[in-house]
Amino acid sequence: MKVTIICEYLRKNFFNSLRFSTLIIVIALVQTFTFAQIPISTISKQRASIHTVQLHPSSDIMADPIIQLGSEEELLLSFDEIENNQRTLYYSIRHYNIDWTPSDLLEVEIIDGFNRIYDNDQSWASFNTTTDYIHYSINIPTSPILHSGNYTVTVYDDEGDELLTRPFLIYEPIIGIQSRISRTSTVVASSNPQQSLSIKIIHPQIHTSNAASEFRIAIWQNLCHWTWTLVDSPTFIRQNELVYDDAASFSPGNEYHWADNRSLKYNGLNVAGIEFHAPYYHITLAPESLPAGYYFHEDFNGRQYIEARDIYNPAEYAADYNFVHFIYLSKNIGDIAIYGELTNYEPVTMQYNQANNAYYANIFLKQGLHSYSYVALNGSKNDSTTLSFSDTDGSFADTENDYFIAVYYREMGDTNDRLVGFKKHNSKTTINDFIH
Repeated sequence: MKVTIICEYLRKNFFNSLRFSTLIIVIALVQTFTFAQIPISTISKQRASIHTVQLHPSSDIMADPIIQLGSEEELLLSFDEIENNQRTLYYSIRHYNIDWTPSDLLEVEIIDGFNRIYDNDQSWASFNTTTDYIHYSINIPTSPILHSGNYTVTVYDDEGDELLTRPFLIYEPIIGIQSRISRTSTVVASSNPQQSLSIKIIHPQIHTSNAASEFRIAIWQNLCHWTWTLVDSPTFIRQNELVYDDAASFSPGNEYHWADNRSLKYNGLNVAGIEFHAPYYHITLAPESLPAGYYFHEDFNGRQYIEARDIYNPAEYAADYNFVHFIYLSKNIGDIAIYGELTNYEPVTMQYNQANNAYYANIFLKQGLHSYSYVALNGSKNDSTTLSFSDTDGSFADTENDYFIAVYYREMGDTNDRLVGFKKHNSKTTINDFIH
């Protein structure tokens, strides 16, 4: 949904109170899918001084970092460094396989030009803010990309040290993808609801006798890397078609929470109070807790939109930073964390106060409209498979989620993966076009 539509929705709803000829060859296979343990520290990281990293198509700030091979569309990478000195930065890109292990492609095989370049004109010093920072913006790629697949962009300072790394995708529209989302709604399943995706791949342009082994699918939820799921085997094989019934199932969670620090004068959505303690503003959010049930409201599915309402200059370099205080009311249920783009998609653990029966966290955020969730850490903080919504936000079959479906192809004898198809399926707004 467009940002302007969501902002208007929030204003109205919150501020005032998602073959053989016709013969079909059917082969029943044992379908396998696993939640892949993606090396998060490799594909998404930043130095402590780097804040508000955003990567998206240059034409749409809220779109996903996914572009088509051979198109003129560019990605825009922007971020802030908390310091006073502007400097020359450089970037490079790297190609990965479906499981985010580095591929063996050479630089000359993935980019037609230089792979370490930066236009230093795209940087601005912050203006009239309590926090001094430099805002950087980089358009990529500066040279044509030659190969589809998974990529990372890494930014270096003028001494060659890494500042940040972020993932993105480049796909070829070669195959067709049909999909369907099913929701568990029985009484038995109500305590553990699931949203399951069934998928059909249509590949008349790729002729192969080994389709079941040469095609693989990755599915993930709401740009959350820890939900990245690999589907290895189809349920049925038909001529030029692969069918994956119940390819993968996900805990739907709940609609994301809002934190609105766009104004430093007036309380925004979910804001209980604003105070200034030199040198920073402090935004205290209204206390939250495990909801009694499900209700729908618009959200950004974990994304954030940078905006400041009390300034006249562009928010990129005039929006300020302040501390946002989160409060979650609960008995001690173990470690819980805040999760979303505002935490760079890594869980930020909250501190429990037994006297108040509440969890607390303070996060240094740029002004904007932020969506986030609370997750339980049922194991090690670094073990993403242990993150859970159920004990903190609840999980409901009707929750609106985005699901990303990426189809990869590796021909027999090749050593790297091509991304030959991509589709985004929203659980509420996308029509189920795969029906047996």
